[in-house]
Amino acid sequence: MPISGRSPPSRGLDGRLSAHHIPIMKNLMILAALLLPISAAMAQAPVDRNPAAPYRFSPPPRQLDPVDRGRAELYRDQLRQSETRREQLDGQGKLDTLDRRELLDTRNESRRMDRTLGR
Repeated sequence: MPISGRSPPSRGLDGRLSAHHIPIMKNLMILAALLLPISAAMAQAPVDRNPAAPYRFSPPPRQLDPVDRGRAELYRDQLRQSETRREQLDGQGKLDTLDRRELLDTRNESRRMDRTLGR
């Protein structure tokens, strides 16, 4: 390493520094400088996440406020309508395997919403 503390510039196969290396290196340095603050901001876990397991959301509050409760009830009602419609089609033998799976998923989601609203 030279006395200045810098490593020698990279050279082409013939041992000479290519003229096109310098603009590329400058552009990479600028890009790295621009991405550093963005990556630092993205590394912070959101407030509503568990820092030990950031991919998990915190459980819902014990009491829903009136607006959220109204939305949840509307969603649950839509699920029940969809479930009823799918059960009728299933009773008529008009559901294929994928549709039956969607019926099962709708039932499970409807039950989940019942538990959430029953708190």
